[in-house]
Amino acid sequence: MATEPSVNSWGAVEAKTGESEVPTILDDAVKGGRPLQMMSFKDALFTCFILKFKTKHGRASQSEFGWLLVCHLLVWSITMGLGSLISPDLIIFFVPYLLISLTPTFHAMVRRLHDCGAQDWLVYPIMLLAIPALLLVLAKGEQGMNAYGPPPTNVLAD
Repeated sequence: MATEPSVNSWGAVEAKTGESEVPTILDDAVKGGRPLQMMSFKDALFTCFILKFKTKHGRASQSEFGWLLVCHLLVWSITMGLGSLISPDLIIFFVPYLLISLTPTFHAMVRRLHDCGAQDWLVYPIMLLAIPALLLVLAKGEQGMNAYGPPPTNVLAD
């Protein structure tokens, strides 16, 4: 027997069935088909490097992809700055980071394209040029459901 639905702390609608609460579609976690809040830097990196390391399915919000690019910029700036101050040989430490971050960046870019309603194959020309990757951060995602699933909520599940 279902009773009146309630809203949990994440803003998700939950239907009460008997003794346990069963979460339903996260309609209230997104307003107008877009996330209510920006994903934090820590959550974005956790999502890209741990949770969705090899996931091309679904969608990535502007903040998730944007924070990933900020992380790359920080690591590059620190490595290049220290390399120019201390020793140019330190630049070699950026290479392992590039190799480690290539897969999550590729998949996050595919998910970001999905959020904009674009197809996977567009990731190849975009990866060859840095400017289109930055434009993906600025591009608005589609409202509501699209062919790649529901809009991102920018909230990690416990």
